[in-house]
Amino acid sequence: MTGAQLLREEGRREGRAEGEAEGLARGKAEARAEAVLAVLEARGLRVSDDQRALIAGSTDLGQLERWVRKAATVKTVGALFAAPKRRAKGRP
Repeated sequence: MTGAQLLREEGRREGRAEGEAEGLARGKAEARAEAVLAVLEARGLRVSDDQRALIAGSTDLGQLERWVRKAATVKTVGALFAAPKRRAKGRP
């Protein structure tokens, strides 16, 4: 194999590995988004089309994990997206 052929083959391998990693990350995000929706729906909370699109379109695994946990306790779906309340200094 020539040097150019070796470089092309290396590029193909790297591209394939990157594609696989992106696919795995996308699959994890989709699974977490489905979990958020399942928890909300199991609790009888109505999810609007806009809220469903926001959840399903998220690729931030950390955010999706936080939403999964919050979905178990929020009183409304809107509260899922609210920023956490900060405690005043010196208060528990």
